[in-house]
Amino acid sequence: MNETGAFFAFLPDDAKTTILLNKQQVAVVSVPPVHDADAESEDAELPVRRVLLEIGDRGRVEGDLVIDMPLGQRRVLDFLNRAEPFLTLRGGDRWHLVRRSLVTRVIESQEG
Repeated sequence: MNETGAFFAFLPDDAKTTILLNKQQVAVVSVPPVHDADAESEDAELPVRRVLLEIGDRGRVEGDLVIDMPLGQRRVLDFLNRAEPFLTLRGGDRWHLVRRSLVTRVIESQEG
């Protein structure tokens, strides 16, 4: 999603054929989680923050941000200010790719 190209192919859960979506018009895409043993062991060392993202009048998405940032830049604010258009929010059985520019409010959980 963060690579060049205006469109991407997507296969909805209930469809047999892919559709093409314009990235500029997508607020959230929810997909099954990616399980990669090497990546998961690397992620285990990184801080995780529970957040609720409000996406204007399009709703809310809640989940975990894995803060893959250099030491000294591991706040949620630092992560949200990255240049990539989409961020990944891990929500258990679904991961949500959320367009940063459409996020209107972020509420960080104080738990943990």
